[in-house]
Parts: sequence; structure tokens; C-alpha cells
Amino acid sequence: MARTTAVGIWLGGALVGLLSLFATATPAAAQPDAVQAARIRESNAREGWQRVPDILVALNAVPGAHVADVGAGDGFFTVRLARAVGPSGRVVAEDIDGQALARFRARVAEGLLDNVEVVEGEVGDPHLPVGTLDAVLVVNAYHEMEQFASMLDHLRRALKPGGRLVLVEPFDPRLRGEPRSRQTKDHSLDAGFAVRELRAARFDVVALRNPFIRRGAGTEHWLVIAERGPETDPAQAGAAPAGPASASDSPASFGTEAELASPDLRLPIARLKALLGSGAVLVMDVGDADSYVAGHIPGAILVPLGDLAERLPELRREDRPIVAYCA
Repeated sequence: MARTTAVGIWLGGALVGLLSLFATATPAAAQPDAVQAARIRESNAREGWQRVPDILVALNAVPGAHVADVGAGDGFFTVRLARAVGPSGRVVAEDIDGQALARFRARVAEGLLDNVEVVEGEVGDPHLPVGTLDAVLVVNAYHEMEQFASMLDHLRRALKPGGRLVLVEPFDPRLRGEPRSRQTKDHSLDAGFAVRELRAARFDVVALRNPFIRRGAGTEHWLVIAERGPETDPAQAGAAPAGPASASDSPASFGTEAELASPDLRLPIARLKALLGSGAVLVMDVGDADSYVAGHIPGAILVPLGDLAERLPELRREDRPIVAYCA
């Protein structure tokens, strides 16, 4: 905990320094003082409400790391990543918007970001180097990816074994229970869709922070941390070897990323059936209410994924292991 706090403070200080660097890099004739000051204020405000230092810590963007900013847009996060990984690190800024990348390339050409490479991707392929990245960041762009399965496959291939993928996305609670296509049409996505898609793409979901950002009574933002899983046959994904009972036989534990990442928390169907028969576990359906009503495991309680953080204090008091599923 102390180490994380120290990194957050260091990053915060570094980010302010970099922001000042960019503010002084633009000729005064092109940027009147009033406009320049307004943009600095806007960036500083975004630093706060978007919890930039926390995102960088979740990404583990440390000096020397090689990372990618997918859907980089105007480079807001690329700039901060470049500072975080330092001269010995590397940042790939990717987007499919050629005009946005052209503007950002001009900033890179000024010499202020000599550890950044700009790459133009395609709808289903970000064109990232294979097996070279420690982490990938996608902010407010995953819900726009129509070919998300192909994108996740390419992102996974670009990561080193154990490399991290961090998604930060908006969600309008009024759209809860709506089809994915309906949500993305309104630039929104329930975290439950992303979690299922990440697992299908052979990522290990390490942590879900939902809500991660809450701005007034409107749209929330969630954050998911996933890691590149082992190279296994997709046909056998989710299978577990026979052997001694796993850590799931002990009371459920919440909170640490290491616990949430443990492969022992994956319960084979045969083992679940045996535990259900003995009443040794509490089963939790994390889908939406309509799905729950349509059909659920007998005895399962409903805790929609978006309500999980709020219900954790209640769940911690449970003295049985908790098995979560989504139909």
C-alpha cells in the first residue's frame, strides 16, 4: 500500500511538470495567453476527475516499461504515459483516426516526446508489435470497437506473458439491462460485457472497479484490469485438472488483485455441483434482473455486476465461499 501511494504522488508531480513543458512549447503567437491558460486549466481539471495517477498505477506504468495507448486521440494519456515510463521506456500511440494522429505527430515532432511512436491502426487490428508490451491502456474507446473480439486478440498478442490491459469506459446506469448494441450506440457499455469478452479472449480479469469515476448523477466510469493469460488451447479454456480441492473451498476473500487473479478461483462445473448439493457455497448471479428472472441456478442470489462494489460489505459477512456466475 505504501509503495502504491508513493508512486501515485511521484506521478502526480511528474505530470504537472510535463503539462508545464507542453504549455511553454507552443509559440505565443499561435497560443494567446488566455487560450493557453484555459487549456491548462482544462487539462488540470481532467487530471483530477479522470483519476489519471490511479490509472497509471493500475497500468503499472513504471520507468522503463513499454506500453501502448490504444485509441490515443489527441494524446492526452500518451503524454502522461511517456513521462511515467521515462527515457528508458517506450509508448506506442495508436488510433484509426488519421487526422487526429497527424495533429499528434506534429507534437511528437517537436522533440518533446522522443520515446513515443505513433501508429495508425485499422478497425480490427491496432498494428501493435507482437509480444513486446508490458501494458496496454484503452480509455473511452473500447465501446467504439465494432470488431472487439479481433481487437482483444491482437492486444493479447501484443502483450508480453503476464502483461496488463486496462480498460476505462463510461456507462449510463439507465441503460443497464439493454443489449450491447443499444448501449454502445449511446457511447456506453456495462462492465459485465467487457469482463465476459476479456475472458473469452483468454485474459485473466484481475480487478474490476465499478464505479471507478462518478460525476454527478449522470454517467459513471468503470475500470477493469486484465492480464494476458497462459497459452492454452481455447477448446480447453476453463477446464481444471483433477486434484486436491482448490482455495475456493475456504471462505471467499475479496479486495486484493492477487486474490482475484488466482486461477484457483475458477471452479469446474463438476466441483460446483458437488458443493451445491452439500450447501457448502453461496451462489451469486451477477447478471441483470431480467436474465435472473428468466432463469438462474436454484438458490442463487442476484447481485448485478454494477452493484458488486456496494454489496461487498454485506458479502464479506458471508461465512461460506461465494461462487459468482453470469448466464
